[in-house]
Amino acid sequence: MALNGAALTLMGGRRRGGANNFFGDLQSLGLDTGLVRCVDAGAAESYPGTGQTWADLSPAGNDLYLGSSSGADAADQAFTGTAGEVGPDTYFSSDGGDYFVEAAAVMTDWHKNNGLFSVAALIYYTGSNTIIVSSQGSVSQGVRLAIVSGILRLQCYNGSGLALDAQHPGTPTPNAWNFVAVGEDEAAETCRLCLNGANSSVAGTYTSPSASNPAIAMGAVGALNNGFLLAPAGTRFARLAMWDGVALSAADLSAIYAKQAELFTTLP
Repeated sequence: MALNGAALTLMGGRRRGGANNFFGDLQSLGLDTGLVRCVDAGAAESYPGTGQTWADLSPAGNDLYLGSSSGADAADQAFTGTAGEVGPDTYFSSDGGDYFVEAAAVMTDWHKNNGLFSVAALIYYTGSNTIIVSSQGSVSQGVRLAIVSGILRLQCYNGSGLALDAQHPGTPTPNAWNFVAVGEDEAAETCRLCLNGANSSVAGTYTSPSASNPAIAMGAVGALNNGFLLAPAGTRFARLAMWDGVALSAADLSAIYAKQAELFTTLP
């Protein structure tokens, strides 16, 4: 099936793989294996301009809710732009009290020994501390990809403290769109962080908590999963992809960045 020259696949009633949306980018790169969430604010299939659901474009169907639940509340992110117009002018933004929660959990085991996962996102960074995705809550156990003190970090908390604080040596650009990504393979003790196309490979080991520890019930975007440490006012979210059981390579992360830079032309 074709629409405006974009190849599409109908799966489970949801349109997939538009050439210009984020999922289409990942498909074209052959990076849709293991994908458990792919959302794009500019794709009408992902967000039609109204409603409480930021819909997953991947076959997994793991949506996000605007705000703290499936119902409208004060934590709802604001949609800006025109539905169906992909690019830097269509996004969700925070007023300092907003975030997204998972409609279906995908980060349940990422904090455990042998964690294996990847995340890629396009965010507008204000220059202040920003949680990008997190499974960590009040129990102080979980993982989070965040910019803290001007540094892109993958952090893992094991319930007793910080078990991993992997850091990218570069500096995110404030008041601008930034591409941030991670590929974590705990068993191989490797964490690949990508910031605006620049890759850094650092030690990524955290042997506790063990693989038998309880799973995390739910994750969040733009905050901890209990609504704490909310992204500051002015933060924007345009695209987010998450993989479970896959640690993307440096070449993979660079390829995703290059695709995004074609559309988000102000990326550093």
